Amino acid sequence: MNDDPSCCDKSENWANGECRKCGNHCMPKHLWPVLAIKKEEQMNNDDLTLDQKRVLKVLERMAEQVRSDNDMTETYSDELDMMLDELLGQDFFGTEGQNDPRGDHRDESWHMGRVQGVDE
Repeated sequence: MNDDPSCCDKSENWANGECRKCGNHCMPKHLWPVLAIKKEEQMNNDDLTLDQKRVLKVLERMAEQVRSDNDMTETYSDELDMMLDELLGQDFFGTEGQNDPRGDHRDESWHMGRVQGVDE
């Protein structure tokens, strides 16, 4: 057990009831709600199909790469914009683009360089 578990104070270091940094098994009290949320997320993941789990895992990994590498961010942004534009043109997000993950096109035109909820 770690006597000075400063690494344990960060929720991202906890997985399956153990600190990934030091192996401590006694989570600080202020992180208990975080553990409850993670357990709930895990239970919700049990209801997903295998395809859904795969897509979510790939998206999680992409998100981590975006957080740590600006070059990856630029590449993903460009590629996502092209893919989402193509789907938008096929009415995949509704006839008015109301379900586009970049933003509701009934309000304005949205793209990866201007995302509703970030740039408004």
